[in-house]
Amino acid sequence: MRVQIGSVVVETGNVAAKRTAPSLLPRRPASFTGREEELAEIVAQAQGELPPSVICLSGRPGVGKTALALEAAHRLRGAYPDGHLFAEVGTHSGRQRLTTADVLERFLVALDVAPARIPAKLEERSVLLRAVTRDRRVLLVVDDVVAAEDLALLSASPGCLLLATSRRALAGPGILGFALDGLRRHEAVALLTGAGADPEAAPVIADACGLLPLALRIAAARLALDPGLRAADLAEVLAEPDARLPALSSGMGDRAVRASFGYSYRALDAGARRFFRLLAALPLADVTAESAAVLTGADDAAERLRALADLHLLDVRDGHRGPRYRTHDLVALFCRELLGDEGRDAADRTAAWYAARTLEVHTALETGADPTEARHWYREEWDNLLAAGLRLRDRGLADPLWTLVRAVETDLDVHSPWSGWERLHRWGIEVFTRHGQWERARAMHERLALALREGMRMTEAFAEVRAMRALLPVDRRAAGDADADNTEGDLRRDEGDTRGALRLYLRAHPVLAARGDPGTTAWSLHGIADTLSALGHHRHALRLRAAELAAFRRAGDGFGMAWAHQGAAEAHLGLGDAEAAETALRAALRQFAELGTFKSEGWALERLAEVVLRDGREEEALVSLTVALRSYEARGNLGDQARALLRIGDIAHGRGRTAEAAALWRTAQARLAGLDGGRVESIADGLRSRLGGLTDAEADVILASGSR
Repeated sequence: MRVQIGSVVVETGNVAAKRTAPSLLPRRPASFTGREEELAEIVAQAQGELPPSVICLSGRPGVGKTALALEAAHRLRGAYPDGHLFAEVGTHSGRQRLTTADVLERFLVALDVAPARIPAKLEERSVLLRAVTRDRRVLLVVDDVVAAEDLALLSASPGCLLLATSRRALAGPGILGFALDGLRRHEAVALLTGAGADPEAAPVIADACGLLPLALRIAAARLALDPGLRAADLAEVLAEPDARLPALSSGMGDRAVRASFGYSYRALDAGARRFFRLLAALPLADVTAESAAVLTGADDAAERLRALADLHLLDVRDGHRGPRYRTHDLVALFCRELLGDEGRDAADRTAAWYAARTLEVHTALETGADPTEARHWYREEWDNLLAAGLRLRDRGLADPLWTLVRAVETDLDVHSPWSGWERLHRWGIEVFTRHGQWERARAMHERLALALREGMRMTEAFAEVRAMRALLPVDRRAAGDADADNTEGDLRRDEGDTRGALRLYLRAHPVLAARGDPGTTAWSLHGIADTLSALGHHRHALRLRAAELAAFRRAGDGFGMAWAHQGAAEAHLGLGDAEAAETALRAALRQFAELGTFKSEGWALERLAEVVLRDGREEEALVSLTVALRSYEARGNLGDQARALLRIGDIAHGRGRTAEAAALWRTAQARLAGLDGGRVESIADGLRSRLGGLTDAEADVILASGSR
């Protein structure tokens, strides 16, 4: 029998004489867990009205492509009664890969084509496969296909299905692709608990395995096969990065996590292997083409990143200025094992680059550039800044660490969560103290003291001032410590010790003013004026506010100018001039808005609410307090949030909405947990008195609303 498809003519012989239904599928994966959504979609597509001729599963090494393909194949067996074929193109054991021609030959032999009648040419073998599967429903499974053209050659006739796996995303006519990622967390936990892991340890093990199915199956196998191994002990081992790969590879042969990664790594050329290794030199959350070029020294970093993502060796997502690439945690550990001195130099170079680059962004932000780009930078790069800071700390590189810490010190609205911000400053203290750089270390303590003060953690704030004083060189102590005095004055003023604060401010001011920096002088005047207002000397305070505002203008400090307006409002209120106070507060809010510092508007908004409430403008006050609360939430200030909630609750209570008011007050109480100091006690006392003062009738209303 002669078959012609296109220009290819094949002599098939009597291929239809025997029509056996070969079944070459390996056994169904044991204890297969998860992927139910993917399996349901694969089955639905294969059995739909217009099924694809090829379904290709792609993903990184160890993601479970083969297991999913085999599970799907076994579920589809009944729909393909004329045969189930399987071929593994690649191998982890070092055996030579099968060619597409090899696979076609195996399939044709299984379908009863005599070896002597199988043509030598690749295209003719492909034509013959379609001929012998005509009018038959055969399922073909091919593991580890390399190219889309191979899928076209391996496709059988209509009515058959080629189910393939590949380490790269393959596309083409008739190909339906599924890109696989790790298991869903609940699926990973179910797999581990099924192997005997307790509910507490299973999530920890799942996270350490990066939800990678191969790693999870190995962890589950270790638990199932070793009755003496407790899940908690395995979780403890896997928590150590240096022990993780050995624990998921030792004794597993070519099924080990390390072996799976090694197979893909060895398939790269030498230049790609070096590039891939160096991406892991610094444990960054992700990289861009720009940062990858710094890490690796490659001029063509963008092209190399795309190539690795195509092989699923990198994950990719859209970023503000282009794609961002991430290495799976276990893959990064594998690459780090292969790094030598090249990795150390690359990590140091990149950490220093992050410090310098962030300072550039910060400087542009502080000098009035459009803040949009800077905000995106801080948000997308924050975790990388912490990785860079940790590297600089570990290597004792004081100068770039100082640069980095300065670059995250800003009152503008950029992403800088407290926990990471504090760690950077603590690392700075450690390195600067080790190098004898006392002024830098003192600056870190000062910033921490002011930040803790803002967060109403006053015991810790005072401890930072003491640490600051302890680092003052002995030969300078006789002249006093103006910086520590000024900072402690801020703390004492907030704690209600206004006279003690004023003494400290007045002692510090001549020294600070003598430095000749108008910004430093202005902030010193700000503290003195605040204290004078608190002591009732409002006219004196107003005169100082004028000098303070002028100094901030000379310094070009728009943020300070806003605070000067806000301080002037306090003095006007003290003098009974609510109209002037409102004007000053609105000037402060305009200044904050021009700077793009919403996170700093809360205090002015809250004070404005008090002013307009005195004038009976309750709805306007409620709007100001609500926006102030959002500002405090953006800043992360729990104590200020509690005070705003208290005042919003007061308005609700005044309107007869007792249950709403009580709920707001209780929320405010919860926000105060873990805070301390006079301001916290004042807010807490106000909340207790309000909640304790609810009448029996009001309490009944609250109980009734809670039971509905």
